[in-house]
Amino acid sequence: MVGGDLVKGYYLVKSEKEKRGQSAGIILMDRVLGLLALIFISGISIIYLLLQKNSILYPYRYESYITLAVIVSVSVLFGAFFVFGRKQRVRGKIKTFFTAIFRKSIFYYLLEGFGVLVKHYPILMYSFFVSILIQLCSLSGLLILGNTVTESLPDVITLAAVSTAVIMVGIIPVTPGNLGWTEFIAAFGWSAVGSNAGAAIFLSWRIITVICSLPWGLVFLFMADRRGQILTHTGNMFYK
Repeated sequence: MVGGDLVKGYYLVKSEKEKRGQSAGIILMDRVLGLLALIFISGISIIYLLLQKNSILYPYRYESYITLAVIVSVSVLFGAFFVFGRKQRVRGKIKTFFTAIFRKSIFYYLLEGFGVLVKHYPILMYSFFVSILIQLCSLSGLLILGNTVTESLPDVITLAAVSTAVIMVGIIPVTPGNLGWTEFIAAFGWSAVGSNAGAAIFLSWRIITVICSLPWGLVFLFMADRRGQILTHTGNMFYK
């Protein structure tokens, strides 16, 4: 939440003696699985909202259908990638293609690391379910914060569904750290179900998550020597 993927990727690349960038494939895979988990929950949420046929949501039905179509398309695309990416012939062609483009650079080894992880199907499934749990924990935090507002709120399931759709749209990189953008989408989304507290709740949740991450950031900074050993050991575990 504080350092971002670029900082994490930098330290991973710095810790590698050869094939620099391969371990950074873990970060890329983590983002993909997190996106898939969010897509999975968002798809269910949008279907639920559409089935409710709420008069408040009716003006946004076309936006909901478009978002749902995008979710289905992305899901099919990733599904095809994971299925065909496990085939040796397909992997060989992809490797030849990226070798011609990146020529053994950091980007090449990053994608190679990503490809190595695709072969470990059970690990991907476990990570996917962990990502779903993380998204649900974040959603629970938002709903708990919702109890701090004095206005009447819609039922919990509707609010959870709308908040999930807000998180999904809010990941589009419009501003640095999506600061302000996510809150704007939250204000728009929550107003669709009759609440004006969306922006305030999402801003409060942003502040809480940053504050909670700071102690671990300090631990990370004060463990310079130990950190390099841990990262190297973790990379070896994945690729041996």
